[in-house]
Amino acid sequence: MENKFKEKAKEFESKLLDSKRELEERLNDVRRTIDSVTSDAKHRVESTAFEAASFVGNIGESVDDLKVATLDKVKDKLKEVDAYLPTLTRLGYKVQEVEINLELPPSVTLLLKSENVVSEAEAAKILQEDHKEKAMLNSIIGAVMQAEKLKVGGMKCAEIKVVLGLLPKATLKFN
Repeated sequence: MENKFKEKAKEFESKLLDSKRELEERLNDVRRTIDSVTSDAKHRVESTAFEAASFVGNIGESVDDLKVATLDKVKDKLKEVDAYLPTLTRLGYKVQEVEINLELPPSVTLLLKSENVVSEAEAAKILQEDHKEKAMLNSIIGAVMQAEKLKVGGMKCAEIKVVLGLLPKATLKFN
């Protein structure tokens, strides 16, 4: 009986060792799978981080390009304003203020005060002499000259705000 018991114990021990080996193999398979998944996830995160950094870098470059383009447009508008100032003075308008809006598209705003405004005929002559090729200035001054003829309840046009942007406009203030 003792022999039978020893045989059964050896058989049981053998099965336990087989089960242990099988469990160790399964555990190693799980570890390899976890390592593979972790490595894959790490590569994906690194790749995504690199792509995100590249994207942010590209946005930064685009913003810098827009800043340069905006400043170039503002410089162009200021050159136009410089060219218009003597003519505006000859027409009887004093530039009280220049405002620069650094937006897209940029704009330059002039605040003009009516002083000794010349007649419409004289204005046409001045514009012909000074800036016949400046259609924008001519159209703005034409509108401003028409505004000089307007009266609102006995008030005269005292200030004119001219915005030189994508679409130029003039705002009139009466008092």
